Amino acid sequence: GELAAGLTHELTQPLTAILSQSQAGIRLARAQEAPGDIVEVLEANARGAKRAGDILARLRDYIANRTPEPGPTALNSLVSDVADLAKADLARRSVSLTLALAETGPQALVDRVSIEQVVHNLLVNAIDAVEAL
Repeated sequence: GELAAGLTHELTQPLTAILSQSQAGIRLARAQEAPGDIVEVLEANARGAKRAGDILARLRDYIANRTPEPGPTALNSLVSDVADLAKADLARRSVSLTLALAETGPQALVDRVSIEQVVHNLLVNAIDAVEAL
């Protein structure tokens, strides 16, 4: 428990810096009308840093024996975020992904980190299965 608490503390600080720098980069890139690809990469960095921070917060809660609080979550956004995180893996493995999301973005009261992990695991399993064909 002490080791995990120390690790979460030590990892949170660089993640916060990555998030802050990515957000600053997004603002600069937009102000200077940089190519959209640059903004997308910086936004992906920011999303990844936020997700990693959420995972570390979840680990801290687990160590402290606190139950995660479910909150209102836009499911289309959650699925899109997981798909964005998997883009590099999809490209590396030559697998394409097409999302067919509901037009009226459904909402659910869930623990976002847990559901993201479930969707991520399903996606990785699907990638593995398609790659094996």
